[in-house]
Amino acid sequence: GPLIKLKNSANEISKGNYDCKTVICSNDEMGVLGDSFNAMSRSLKEKEFMRDTFGKIVTPQIRDYLLNKNLALGGESLDVTVMFCDIRGFTTLSENMKPEAIVSLLNKYFTGLEKCIARHGGVINKYIGDAVMALFGAPIQSATHAADAYAAALDMRDELAKMNSDFAAQGLPELRFGIGLHSGPVLAGNIGAANRMEYTVIGDTVNTASRIEGLCKTYKKDLLLSENTYQRLKEADGKHKLSFVDDAEIRGRREKVKLFSDDM
Repeated sequence: GPLIKLKNSANEISKGNYDCKTVICSNDEMGVLGDSFNAMSRSLKEKEFMRDTFGKIVTPQIRDYLLNKNLALGGESLDVTVMFCDIRGFTTLSENMKPEAIVSLLNKYFTGLEKCIARHGGVINKYIGDAVMALFGAPIQSATHAADAYAAALDMRDELAKMNSDFAAQGLPELRFGIGLHSGPVLAGNIGAANRMEYTVIGDTVNTASRIEGLCKTYKKDLLLSENTYQRLKEADGKHKLSFVDDAEIRGRREKVKLFSDDM
């Protein structure tokens, strides 16, 4: 009987039910085994809670990367596409709203963007105020990271239109954003101190993507791609209809960057 109880409880734990307990009324070895089993169940529940919480802070892909014993400082060179997305006129917008309302609005907005980014294999690396920095091709490498990033950007545009419709029905202001995409090499890995590190990417590719996003205001576009990203899209299938925008000067770079966008 006690062995059958243990077997049934083990089956429940294998299904993810860490709240199950086995009750064995005995003072012999079976009773000790039952107590040990319940202690194991509580420990597994706590570890799963920590794992789930960790995945909400750094995204599941980065969580799994770090938990797979990738905790040393340092990094590796990866070819990725970096996305920056920023809300337009957020400072003015926030001046006329209560802090609680701003946080609620941003949470709904970020939730909508995260779904689009994750749907196309990207990960949000960090939130910078009202801006988002997302990676495609890191920590999990991908040969289609440029096409995935572009598809995510188009998806985000559609999602924003839906969110704005809901915001209007609630009497909330309409949001607009600008998205910048740039592809190239980055140093990806754990950066910081030995006891306080962060998985991120650094390099010229990251800085250029951020500058390109800022140029959305100049060219009155909600989406701008660098020539690097554009060429990768052409090599992927050549079906994307993008037009040349300008040879833009990027702060911090000697050479101008050719910018492309769609007709929206």
